[in-house]
Amino acid sequence: MTVCPKHRELLGIYWRPVHRCQHPLHKSSKPGKCDRGVTFKMSKEIKDQWDVLVQTGSEICRQCREKHKEHIKTSCSKKIRDDVVKNIFPDNTESSLNDVAFENNAQETLTTELEFSALTDIDEENLASPDNIDDKDWISTPQVSRNLAALNDFLKVVHGRDVSPLRSQCNLSVSDMAGSTIRYYKRKALESCEAVMHCIAPGQSNALLALIKRDDTSPIPSSKDSELIKRLIMLYEESDSWSTKREILSLFEKG
Repeated sequence: MTVCPKHRELLGIYWRPVHRCQHPLHKSSKPGKCDRGVTFKMSKEIKDQWDVLVQTGSEICRQCREKHKEHIKTSCSKKIRDDVVKNIFPDNTESSLNDVAFENNAQETLTTELEFSALTDIDEENLASPDNIDDKDWISTPQVSRNLAALNDFLKVVHGRDVSPLRSQCNLSVSDMAGSTIRYYKRKALESCEAVMHCIAPGQSNALLALIKRDDTSPIPSSKDSELIKRLIMLYEESDSWSTKREILSLFEKG
């Protein structure tokens, strides 16, 4: 193919590739450490979201890759909600968004849509065996199970192909399972929680999850301690001796 010098310079600096991040989200003046190239799927998503053509194979840094994934997840969740809203209230969508009752109905319909689509469109590639799980510790559950299928479809919508689906439900006591099985179900439970946190607070899932995990370190007095405190207060009020009252106060100070 022959290209004139003018267009060759427009396509690149004398046909040399640009060694800096080409993603629209890259606002820093620094080029960024680019260790990957833009895939065909990512190039299409950039065109759809930002109306910017970034050629397949263009440089992209790790920070922009993470920002891109987070933006696409948020856009997919919003698109699903908007589609459900339009199906319920096709004529007056904007005004109905402010109605609390409407929000509840939309959320219930979204759950139903996810369950139905999971029964008819399950990605076979994502159904690969996730980890090495002891056979004695789990019982395979058919994928036609509505709860399991709905969960897998929800994880696929939020996380995409980054998270493998849950292959089975835990039907044995957790205390009787092997270590590898416990680690697997613990990881899947954490992934599910992060997906829910992302839908509740987009971009702040880790912060919200940390608030839930935070323990209340303030001590709670037992019933015996409460009874003892009541008796000491009663003795203090009934006593006429200042030395006795001082001893009672010293007990409170030591406690």
